[in-house]
Amino acid sequence: MIGSINTSVNVQYQKGCNQGKKFVVSYTNQVVINSSTFSAGGDSGSLIVSSGTSCPQPVALLFAGSSSTTIGNPIGQVLSKLGTVGSSGLSFVGTCTSTPTFTTQGAGQGNTVNIGPSDQAIAHATNVLNTHVANLMKRFTIVGAGVGASDFNPAQAAIVVYSTARPGIWPPVARVLDGVPVKVIYTDPFVAR
Repeated sequence: MIGSINTSVNVQYQKGCNQGKKFVVSYTNQVVINSSTFSAGGDSGSLIVSSGTSCPQPVALLFAGSSSTTIGNPIGQVLSKLGTVGSSGLSFVGTCTSTPTFTTQGAGQGNTVNIGPSDQAIAHATNVLNTHVANLMKRFTIVGAGVGASDFNPAQAAIVVYSTARPGIWPPVARVLDGVPVKVIYTDPFVAR
């Protein structure tokens, strides 16, 4: 399940293979999947695709995570760095012909059902996040900040903060930022996979 989009993350790397000096690289506009079983070390480069439809679509390229999360670079960003799809021969194989998209809304059995915040709610939460993200990411225990669904109302957008603080210890951040609720996900540091 996608936990947040438009997420800024701090990912830890090591100069050698599990040895040498550690350093952190910051990324923006990433996708975070909240699951302890979705990926593991060595999975970098795997294609993350949508599920629940007869035509799975590319969503992101996996590159980092923690014991409870997976981080992917949105496929549109990946393709733009590789070249324009079609004009340079880049394409996805298979029988699906629809264009890959990001959405918080899904389809039920023939009926469209909103299973997450509306695009308008996500846009508003993203604007609020953009106002506060630099300050949030400076805080010692915060390793990520993005936009996802509220725990209390899945149709409401929330700012999702990923914190390495001990569970139950609220990190140094308000519970609401400019009217948008803040949801904290406790995790260990994000590391390259």
